[in-house]
Amino acid sequence: MEFLRNVPEFLETEPEESILARNIQVSQWKELGPPDLVHLTKNQIVGSRKEVGSYHFVSGIDSSSSATIAAYINSLQYAFAQNQSFFGKNQTLKLTKGVYCCFNAFSKLDMRVSVTIPGSVETFAIDDRGRKTETNSQLWMETYLSSILRSLKYSNKDSSAKVVRRLNPLENLEAEQRFLDAAEKLFFKGPFLGCEVDIQIATLVSNHLTDSLMQYFRMSGRWEFAANMFEKLRMKEPQVAILLAQTYLEMDEEVKAVKLMSSCIKTLPMNWLLLDLQSSFLRSKNEKEIALQCANKAVSAAPVEFRSWATLTDCYIESEKYDLALLTLNSCPMLNVFDRDDVKMPPHKAENLPIPADCDLPEIIHEDDISRDEIADQSLIRLPSLTLRGTYAQAYTRLTILLEKIGWDELLKVRSMVFVMEEEYRNEKSKNAMATSAQKIQEPAGHAETIPQIESDKKSTDFEPTASAEEINDEGAAKETTEDDENSNSAVCTSLQNHDADSGVTDDDYRSTYGVEKPSQIIERQLDQPAIVTHTNGNTDAPFHHKRLCERWLDHLFMVLYEDLRVYTIWRAEIAHFRTQTMMYQKNALEWEILGDLASRLHHKNEAIEAFSKCLELKFSTKAWKRLLDYFEEAQDFSNGLTAISKLTAFNHRWYSEFSPDLIDSFRRIMAREGMVKVRSTMAASTMTAGSRELMKRYLQLQWVNAFEKY
Repeated sequence: MEFLRNVPEFLETEPEESILARNIQVSQWKELGPPDLVHLTKNQIVGSRKEVGSYHFVSGIDSSSSATIAAYINSLQYAFAQNQSFFGKNQTLKLTKGVYCCFNAFSKLDMRVSVTIPGSVETFAIDDRGRKTETNSQLWMETYLSSILRSLKYSNKDSSAKVVRRLNPLENLEAEQRFLDAAEKLFFKGPFLGCEVDIQIATLVSNHLTDSLMQYFRMSGRWEFAANMFEKLRMKEPQVAILLAQTYLEMDEEVKAVKLMSSCIKTLPMNWLLLDLQSSFLRSKNEKEIALQCANKAVSAAPVEFRSWATLTDCYIESEKYDLALLTLNSCPMLNVFDRDDVKMPPHKAENLPIPADCDLPEIIHEDDISRDEIADQSLIRLPSLTLRGTYAQAYTRLTILLEKIGWDELLKVRSMVFVMEEEYRNEKSKNAMATSAQKIQEPAGHAETIPQIESDKKSTDFEPTASAEEINDEGAAKETTEDDENSNSAVCTSLQNHDADSGVTDDDYRSTYGVEKPSQIIERQLDQPAIVTHTNGNTDAPFHHKRLCERWLDHLFMVLYEDLRVYTIWRAEIAHFRTQTMMYQKNALEWEILGDLASRLHHKNEAIEAFSKCLELKFSTKAWKRLLDYFEEAQDFSNGLTAISKLTAFNHRWYSEFSPDLIDSFRRIMAREGMVKVRSTMAASTMTAGSRELMKRYLQLQWVNAFEKY
């Protein structure tokens, strides 16, 4: 059997079944689409002349015309490697046909180039109904831009579902100029591509096209090109000034940015993205009150957008108005998370995942990345926070920030102040029932006067605004709402009562290790002593009638936070115990990785670094190196930062990925801060292997790598 050299390849059970699977699923792709598919047909030279089909996924290929795609398919003829596992020693194959499939995200067409070797080239497109249509230059320009946007958007995303060969689509200045020209021509079609998960409605300045453009300019540091492009587009559409102002801020041209935002707010007074940008800028300048006003206006302008509410929550947290922060977080519209556009392939007969010849890191070649199936403590594997995605993950992050600011005890107190607790609701319901019975007894027959009763609101993960921004800002304007379901502290108490007694962690361990009382005692005390809401006007009102209903998803996040905190507390108590006994505390690599991730979520940086370092002592872990790279950049530890980049680059190379915008961005920032001479000297004096050093030189060879701003 002949496989491709240095290219991941999958052998089909039936010829062209991957093409048929892709044809069926074209209508399901709503945004940028899946990676490009390359299908190859091979015939045996001797014997039964059996036809064999194989395929692989690729991104970053120049898909601006059928000619460039045909050139890629022809180049695969020279990438065969001998593998005689399937057809015996005397069987050989030849490549007779190749089909390249690339999704046009603008027109929702799957563009196809079929190359017969030797022979002709056929070009066509498949629509959402599976019909063939003709192609033209406009469609190819859209296809080319779609391909680059997928490379920029998804090259940093971990994908365990499939192996994709990722090439750099922007290696030189010529490719950059062609990309920017296409982006400028198709800029006003951007909303058709969709947007990020925290935005409900794609706009002209917030969609996958603009996000990818900003990502590219951030990666390359060529903000002057961004300013020129957005200045021209602004003449056609005033909204583009938002992107231009953001570009000025990235260029440290704050005076220009402020003047531009000031003039734009007069023409676009209710543009929530502009208000959100102003609020973020004011927060960076410690102008908390003005930032809060802008965030309030942004929420009024876009009450269905998660990002506007999230910014308002951040403003309240920074202003130390934690009760209002929790109320605002409760009002955030949670958006559904959809899986990225993908294509589900039928089971393949065999696969070939060759190790590149220049990959010389034993830890990557022999041990590879941490297996998700590795045996680990089930309490760590089943942490519910590991499954959070989209807006739920972002809301959880803000909840952990509140925990870091005020601690677990105070967070529960604030929660009981602003939300209806189950015990309070039951007491109120009982009182109303008694009042209703007494009223019926006292009333004469035939006369029924209605007694206002508290009705339970239907809970849903869908967004139903509980208050406007003005109501939240006016600290006493909460509506009277309650809840019939059991959604609050009793569930937490039940979970605490089922705590594993064999862990050996006592109440004193909680206090000495984390500085807080055991959560069960706090919650039980709160149920016995209902809190009273005290407003800024100094008046004390009834505890129940000025509280809100806690959304089910937020109540769930409190349980998730408690579980994270419980596991973290046990971990730190165990380490303290082992240290006092001068014993070695042992975990396997996967457990250390999860514990590092846990500490990172709870904003314990030193503990996270410790756990990730322990993980890497046992086995290679991409997650650990990525998190450590973030910490190294924050501490401006450029030497260890280069080491982390080299490890991740070698791992990407092993899995056929030659393009990572995040790693390029990190490398460029180090060069901007330290200078090229120092970076070259450090790389030469480091303990990198020869193969890793050669891979790192690719960053230095990028033609735009020196076009950076000083940080």
